[in-house]
Amino acid sequence: MQDHSEGTRRSAYIKSKIFHDPIHDDMEFPQEIVSFIDTPQFQRLRNIRQLGTSYYVFPGASHNRFEHSLGVCYLAGKQIDHFRTQQPHIHISEREKTCVMLAGLLHDLGHGILSHVFDGEFMPKARPTLKWKHEEWSQAMVNRLIEQNHINIEKPEVDLINKLIDGTKPKTGMENRFIFDIVSNKTNSIDVDKFDYIARDTRNVGVVGYDVSRLMNNSRILGSEIGYAYKQPEEIIDFFATRYRLHRRIYGHRAAKAIEFMHVDALLAADNVYGISESVISGDWEQFETFDDTIFNDIRRRGRTDERLKAAREILLRIDRRELYRFVDEYLIPTNLREHVTEKSGIITPRHIVGHMEASAGLKEEDIIIQFHRLAYHPLGDEVNPLKRVKFYAKYAPDQTHDIQPEAISNLMPEVFGEVKVRCFCRKNSLQAVHISQKAFRKHMEDLNKKFDKELLARMPGPFAPSQPHVLDAMDEDGEEDHAGTPHMGGVLAYTPTRPLSTQFNTVNHGSAGRNLPARTLFGSVSAPAGAGDDNNPFVSDPSSTPTRDGRTDSPGKRLTCNAALTVPEDAYKVKDEATPTKKKRKTMV
Repeated sequence: MQDHSEGTRRSAYIKSKIFHDPIHDDMEFPQEIVSFIDTPQFQRLRNIRQLGTSYYVFPGASHNRFEHSLGVCYLAGKQIDHFRTQQPHIHISEREKTCVMLAGLLHDLGHGILSHVFDGEFMPKARPTLKWKHEEWSQAMVNRLIEQNHINIEKPEVDLINKLIDGTKPKTGMENRFIFDIVSNKTNSIDVDKFDYIARDTRNVGVVGYDVSRLMNNSRILGSEIGYAYKQPEEIIDFFATRYRLHRRIYGHRAAKAIEFMHVDALLAADNVYGISESVISGDWEQFETFDDTIFNDIRRRGRTDERLKAAREILLRIDRRELYRFVDEYLIPTNLREHVTEKSGIITPRHIVGHMEASAGLKEEDIIIQFHRLAYHPLGDEVNPLKRVKFYAKYAPDQTHDIQPEAISNLMPEVFGEVKVRCFCRKNSLQAVHISQKAFRKHMEDLNKKFDKELLARMPGPFAPSQPHVLDAMDEDGEEDHAGTPHMGGVLAYTPTRPLSTQFNTVNHGSAGRNLPARTLFGSVSAPAGAGDDNNPFVSDPSSTPTRDGRTDSPGKRLTCNAALTVPEDAYKVKDEATPTKKKRKTMV
């Protein structure tokens, strides 16, 4: 595979090129790879940030798709070299190695503005009926790169590169089918793409990383798959756990998501001027290649005089002034309710939230954003245990495959490998708007709790529970917002509880149920069931005191317990905090 064209004449004279990388040190690439690197299409990746808007929250996250793609290419070649050394009887040709490396180099070529924000948020809103994935666009861009830069490469090799990017393994007709698992592993999702971005992202954002070298060094070809040492199941769980933590703490950070929504709104407001989504619809490659993260600076500049861009520019200026969309609240959806509570079910939408507001609230549907935030160990879903999709080998029989039962590894293995949260954001950033939105959002979630029948609720790990403290009025008596950011009510400092103001016992038919009363508690009470009788007082406290028939104890910090052969009402137990101002108590389900 050689290139002697005029368009890449300079690369043709280079036998190899070395890039010094903070993750992999010196990375050397042969001329065949360099001829793809030195093209406008690949160089465009320098201006697309790897982590999108996370850079606004984690200043170190300024790395880009260019360096990540170089890293994946390098690791792909390193993986092939490892197999050649460990299993020399398996012949891997130079052609196959080069194609695998090029697949790693070019796998993100089709990324749009702000990386995954483009295909995950912008395109679904700009063109809702279009199903668009950057992986498919990358394959089309590979063909264009080769054509535009006159790279001399055979069509079967181009087809192989595109198939390796897709990762769909042919069932027959190819000897070394394991090479499809190196860059984009559809079998168990352990591949060099994740090896690089986990190492690179953790280093740049400053969180504890994961050393992928042990996995690579202990990998082995097992038939048509890549397997790992029998001693490594916990390391594989750690690998996916690190990926999960990155999604939870970094990629899905609340402020980063709020800023992401603002960038998407700016792009939507500017779409008609730039023709961003139209370039995808029409397949205008030349236009698409001009779009990268620098478009936002262009909007700021042109928006000063171009009326069509003023709305987009104002959104970007809000980001610069840190007048961000506000995170309102989030609820964890219980596992057995996920099939009922989804985007497609349409039971949690901005319309529902606004419907719980007073007409005078001043908020509209377009002011509310609802996000279903999915997190999982494995890309295939939260029900996938990563170990069940991995083949292992034993030291005494390295060419035989073995399965590992997760329950044989640890009793602490989770049953569910992921979670789904429904989040609410508000485009208006005043505390009053957040307070109104939070109150309405919680009211809607409480209504959903009541909607699901008692049998379903009895199987729940717990009803929908908010994750945030209440947002109280942030207005002084004169109606002005407190500039120090401290919530006030009538000029008196209000306590914003870190726990709900009320909670509940589990429903019991016999035995006991109890709750610890917080140290700041004035009293706790549990209402006796109807018809229990005056002489039936099932409530006791620890340390001992004399709770009344309804379970009231006026000693803070006690444990109130119900020992009963009867049913305690679900909403019976209430906690009142001593610092709570005199006001109508808000009922909260937890």
